[in-house]
Amino acid sequence: MTMIYRTAGAWGAGKGSNLTAAEVDGNFHDLDARLVDVETNPAQPVQIEGITSTGSALTITMDNGDVYGPFPIDAATIDFRGNWGPATAYKTNDIVVHAGSEVYYVAADHTSDGTFDANKVVTGKTVYNLMFDVYPIAQEAVGWALSEGNHSGISFNVQPDNTVDATVDFSTSEAHREAITAVYSSLTQGGNTGINFFHVEDSFIMTAAVDAGWVGEASLDWLVDALNRGTHTGISFTYDDNAAVGYGALSANVSVSFTGLTDTPASYGGQGGKLVAVKGDATGIEFIDRNTVTAVAAVPRFMGAMVHMTATSGPWNTSVVGWTAPFDAEIYDTDGFHNTVTNNTRLTIPAGLGIRKVRLSGTGRVNSIAAGSDNFLSIRKNGTDVYVGSGSADFENSANTIWSFSVHTGVLAVSEGDYFELFFKTSDTSVSIDADRTSLSIEVVEVEGGVNIANVQTENTVSRTLGAADINAHLLCTSASAVTITVPANAAVSIPIGIGLDLEQSGAGQVSIVAAGGVTINKPADRTAATRSQFSVLRLRKVGTDSWTLSGDLA
Repeated sequence: MTMIYRTAGAWGAGKGSNLTAAEVDGNFHDLDARLVDVETNPAQPVQIEGITSTGSALTITMDNGDVYGPFPIDAATIDFRGNWGPATAYKTNDIVVHAGSEVYYVAADHTSDGTFDANKVVTGKTVYNLMFDVYPIAQEAVGWALSEGNHSGISFNVQPDNTVDATVDFSTSEAHREAITAVYSSLTQGGNTGINFFHVEDSFIMTAAVDAGWVGEASLDWLVDALNRGTHTGISFTYDDNAAVGYGALSANVSVSFTGLTDTPASYGGQGGKLVAVKGDATGIEFIDRNTVTAVAAVPRFMGAMVHMTATSGPWNTSVVGWTAPFDAEIYDTDGFHNTVTNNTRLTIPAGLGIRKVRLSGTGRVNSIAAGSDNFLSIRKNGTDVYVGSGSADFENSANTIWSFSVHTGVLAVSEGDYFELFFKTSDTSVSIDADRTSLSIEVVEVEGGVNIANVQTENTVSRTLGAADINAHLLCTSASAVTITVPANAAVSIPIGIGLDLEQSGAGQVSIVAAGGVTINKPADRTAATRSQFSVLRLRKVGTDSWTLSGDLA
């Protein structure tokens, strides 16, 4: 239809008289039809087809063929400068070592002072940032304790296989040659399984690698006497000649001291199962109940799969029924979502894991495709493209004969047995699909109840107070005797509101839930706060500062 104007103008000659009602309505109808056409078929913007990085340059390719770049990308250069030194010019990204063990990252250009200052600030930045300290790791090794003090006559050597050899030097005095020979001869006789002795005649030194077994009372007397010569700080040797008939027992006790900590308990009675920590004022050590440790948010284990093809597939005629990608290889598959032989096109929600929500991504590339063809890619759910949150793409590939694509779903609600496939269709009758660019992945974002299924703990005692370590846990109570689980007050153990945990009676002992002072546990009035039978599961959820709800298979 053509617009009708009353007067003449840029649009040409007008009617020259008033328009009829039908002519006015016709004008409006024409405008409305054109607006609907614009809304229904909007102009498509130019989109990014691919981004490539080569060396330190970035190139962006658009789907209309335009190429932008390469753009230079600055990259940080890390420079290891070795031991820190005074009056030295350091630059950002330098790495230095201080005190032989502390490794620091330099965050700002500067010239170092005469002495090292870990808190030095330049232009508002802390210059030295500690990356790691070797000493705390090394101090956990046995060698640390053995190396303390002056072990006269004993030297320790770490071998390439990380074993430690101890060498005992009895004396360079000629008078001890007879004793050395006697000890060596006795220890190398009999069934000393796990013990190897090495005697160097001219140096008066004997080395021993000991696993088990000591034979020869007389020779052991000589050995203890020799070992106790000198000053073996932190190590003492004792010999019990009454340990067994005809045998003796030689033992070495190592005492580890906490250097510089003066306020350290002399007795450890009543501290079993607790953690040892250095006091905040660094004056000594203290024992801490593990349930007072500040909770760290639990991170559920990753669940999902990524699959791909190992060989280019095709050529295919997908113009009629389409093509579903067969995946014969897996990058990873945590819980049996995929099978490389049976139904290998599918990622299936496995049973028994309580998976409720997932997210999927598909990628691919086709080659030898006709320019101007119409193409469609989707992630199908249970064999269909039509579902809420589906991932699909439908467009013309312009003049390109090689086409890369990717599709993504939203977060989808799923049930056991649901399956997903990567589906492709094109108006071209002969295309090949590249293996190295075609894949499908699934990621689990929610499981039943939000439980961290990796946090399963075994409790074999008859009494336990819940603590921060039990957040989002599933406790398996295995005792054959009755078990009591105490819910602590918030002032004693600060567990966040909303946290839940499961208690399972795995053993014969009934599990009872009791409240600490000031704590309320809500449950049905006709039920007892205890498990009904073996393998009953109870659910505790914190709903207030000192208020909990108890549910499940109650007695």
